[in-house]
Amino acid sequence: MRALLSATVLSLSLTAAAAQVPSFDMSPERNSASPSQPDGSTAPKSSPLPQLFAAPPESLRHYLLQSPTLRLQGETAVRQWAFNLTAAEAASAARFILEYTNAITVAPEASRLTVSINNAKLIEETPRGAEYAVQRLFEVPEGMLKPGRNTIRVHAQQRHRTDCSIDSTFELWTDLQAENTYLDFDTPGAGLMRSSSDIATVGVGADGVTRMRIVVPSLGRQAPPRTLLQLAQTLALATGAANTAYSFSSSLPASAARGELVVLVGTTADLSRLAAVDADAASRTSAFIRLPEGGQALTVSAADWPGIANAIRQLADATIPPVRETPHAEAKGATRISFSELGVSAQQFSGRRFVTGFEIGMPADFYAGNYGKARIYLDAAYSSDVLPGGSFNVTINGQLATTVPITKSGGAVLQEYPIRIPMRHFRPGKNTVEFEALLPTKADTVCAPGATANETPRFALFGTSELVIPEFARAKRVPDLAATAALGFPYAGSAETVDLVLAQEDGLTLSAAATVLGKLAQASGAPIRFETVEPGSITEGHHAILVGAMGSLPPDMLSKIELAAAPEGENGIERLDDKNLEFWQQRVRPGRVLGWFSGASEWLKRNFDLDLTTARLLPASEPERQLPSTTDIFLYQSADTADDTVRTIVSAGSAAQLANGAEAIALQDNWAKVGGILSYHDTLEDEMLAVEPKAARFLSISPLSFTNLRLVMTNWLASNFVLYSLILLVMAVTVGLLTNALLGSLGRSHDDEASDEDGI
Repeated sequence: MRALLSATVLSLSLTAAAAQVPSFDMSPERNSASPSQPDGSTAPKSSPLPQLFAAPPESLRHYLLQSPTLRLQGETAVRQWAFNLTAAEAASAARFILEYTNAITVAPEASRLTVSINNAKLIEETPRGAEYAVQRLFEVPEGMLKPGRNTIRVHAQQRHRTDCSIDSTFELWTDLQAENTYLDFDTPGAGLMRSSSDIATVGVGADGVTRMRIVVPSLGRQAPPRTLLQLAQTLALATGAANTAYSFSSSLPASAARGELVVLVGTTADLSRLAAVDADAASRTSAFIRLPEGGQALTVSAADWPGIANAIRQLADATIPPVRETPHAEAKGATRISFSELGVSAQQFSGRRFVTGFEIGMPADFYAGNYGKARIYLDAAYSSDVLPGGSFNVTINGQLATTVPITKSGGAVLQEYPIRIPMRHFRPGKNTVEFEALLPTKADTVCAPGATANETPRFALFGTSELVIPEFARAKRVPDLAATAALGFPYAGSAETVDLVLAQEDGLTLSAAATVLGKLAQASGAPIRFETVEPGSITEGHHAILVGAMGSLPPDMLSKIELAAAPEGENGIERLDDKNLEFWQQRVRPGRVLGWFSGASEWLKRNFDLDLTTARLLPASEPERQLPSTTDIFLYQSADTADDTVRTIVSAGSAAQLANGAEAIALQDNWAKVGGILSYHDTLEDEMLAVEPKAARFLSISPLSFTNLRLVMTNWLASNFVLYSLILLVMAVTVGLLTNALLGSLGRSHDDEASDEDGI
């Protein structure tokens, strides 16, 4: 007995010691007091960096997150992205610093937080940030990092402390903080860029944004905007940054922060006048120089501006990959692809709400918004504990696309179980598809102590599940800002150069134009070919992009857009009190007739997917639209019917709003929401909103095959169902009249029938 006890104590001691070897806990002792959050959870307190070791200077850090906070929500959540390292960084000894907080409802004993780099596990621990922000340090094993592209994967498995309901799973979250989540390298100067191929390693700042500071000594004088914006596109493609912010100035900063690329552009004579630039760097087409107070700057120079344009082309050839890499699968027609090919592997799940997802791309001429259904053929199983009342849900681009209830008890093994998804939920470009399984059991109702930690699987998803996209119509329509933002349509690969109109050639307008062109270049995988022109000199037959404050653009181009004046009141926003709210609720309450019509409309939409609010006999015209006063930037697209060209306007109330708004819409979450005929950024809600067009027109239909034309007509008639119904009615009446006439001419007369009755 004594030997057994000694062995047990020794085993526990060794286990505890082993658990402490890989990392250092940088969190202080906890305090029981925590403030309450709006969602009802308790927020962890922020704590200063403990003095267990000296925090490294920023020059040795390589920040990793692409947003200020990365939230992992639910019982299972996975995020994966890429980052680039220099050869010196990959060879250096490194540590991974992580800061996170989590909801107080997360049960540490039943939850796990895992971080992997290049498919090798670096961290697996129980989340302990319920009351204080936890800061952790982990040694990175030699050989885990590599020069160039690396991938990082974060996986949170979270269980509730006390609640077993499905609703409680939405209370589970872990937030990673960008400011204190980074790689720290031993080698001083490991992050310095030494050749043009290192530009991609610039990384992100502490806020998840990559900042391009373009310094032009002759800005506003000899420097041609076209050349500067070509440089902006080259930098966007060379860095591949998800979130970018551009600025133009004439003075060189004393230092550059992490995630900030300073580019000095000018003639050899201009650069020679700067103390920070030596004669060798000034004479080369591109070189890296050290800034006086830390960091680097990239110089791009030549004897004159045509030579600088040529230097930028050389930089593009050296840094832009010849083949565009697409991180997601693409459907260019009828497609059948397995979940494993989409990156979703086979997995078992013991919780209450299972969520996984993948991405699928659609072409720019995707046209299937009103007909057809895709399918998921599900290979899965759920245990006999799962009760009827659960469901399988599919969400596309944040919108619920379909729900299939679980009605059978006793468990089931599903093989190629069809889940139908209306094609209208897809859009050109990248589409994010999420599969969710809600899995209630009788044990959840009882919720005995420790039930949330039960690891008995209740659901399994197999990688042989498939997504099937049917053949869809191919037709290029405008306006369609979604296709523009996602794929650069119609500017990418245009046979003619694009006309770029800059309302002014100041730094603020250039910053906004650089943002838009950079995002379009990334979307299309190549620089957009453009020429700068005056507002009244747009070339016939050329697509155009116009950038500028509303007061600086020709009024006729914005005749249908009005920006509301800010009302008086707190923060310039008028708020309704309870009395006004009640008044308007009474006013909008429908009467008996309108109520019947509303009910009928909902019934038709629910059962036949017909929306009476879109019913029309003749094509609608685009109305005038008033944007809210909280708008700081908007994109508007129109088509010129005379020559089938597209104009996209990027504008704001002022040049300052234009530049600030451009930085906001460049964030990947906002850019993904650009669509319709009009998209604008609301500063009050800090989100992008899109307005769909009342009418759209075709630029082209290709291929001109019977199958494609049939699909185009099917979709067009489905979206114009009133006209379709009238055509059917006219055809039915015509067939009836023709049939009656035919029978009248071929049948026997009344006199013949009378003769038969008389026996003649």
